[in-house]
Amino acid sequence: EGEHVGQFYYPHFISISGNRVAVSDQLNHRVQVFDCFGNYHYKLGEPGSEPGQLSCPFGVCIDGNGHIAVSDHDNNRIQFFDENGDVK
Repeated sequence: EGEHVGQFYYPHFISISGNRVAVSDQLNHRVQVFDCFGNYHYKLGEPGSEPGQLSCPFGVCIDGNGHIAVSDHDNNRIQFFDENGDVK
């Protein structure tokens, strides 16, 4: 349990597509993205309600183009990020 890279505070969902693994890290208000070997690549989100910010993300899904959809629970929305982690 923790807030550093590769640590989680209530991980909730995981999505795998190709070589990428996305894990919703609910109480750290982010999604962490790794390769299939567990090497950290980047994170999506930070606490808040602005575009690109997350509040208790639940579900996460990677589509065939590498885009990531995140169920942003406490903000009552779905956010979409491109393959580089930028908000769409």
